[in-house]
Amino acid sequence: MPGYRIFEKRFLKPYKDNGFEQNPDRMGFLNFLREVKNYAAKLPRFGRYCVFGLDELLYMADAENRRGVAADIHRQLGSAAQQLERKLLDIQIVCEGKLVRGDTLWLDYRQERLPIDVIFGDLHKQEDKDGNEFYVAAFNLTSG
Repeated sequence: MPGYRIFEKRFLKPYKDNGFEQNPDRMGFLNFLREVKNYAAKLPRFGRYCVFGLDELLYMADAENRRGVAADIHRQLGSAAQQLERKLLDIQIVCEGKLVRGDTLWLDYRQERLPIDVIFGDLHKQEDKDGNEFYVAAFNLTSG
């Protein structure tokens, strides 16, 4: 399924027996951003990536700058959206923290509320037949 699938690490195998299979190409979020920014056209068609570290990246930003950092990530991903869509990539965004849906979607990580809604928009929780919860975002990052 092309696009971003965002979910908590606890729904990933081996942490959950019937959890999501990890995509074969694993990388940190900063490396992923660099690849998208500099080499999106060179990514292999039908690539399957498992990306970790978004929560840590947002957490490390000063609390007053987190929304700005998230907006910058949104712009970088958005600028490569057409190329990523053409490549039909499947990108798992795996979060260490807990995804919380309230007035917006945020990530509860180390007792901080991280603004991932700024990056991915207003997403709605989905669940597969095994009870694995996830959110899906298109590469163009429009609200679902």
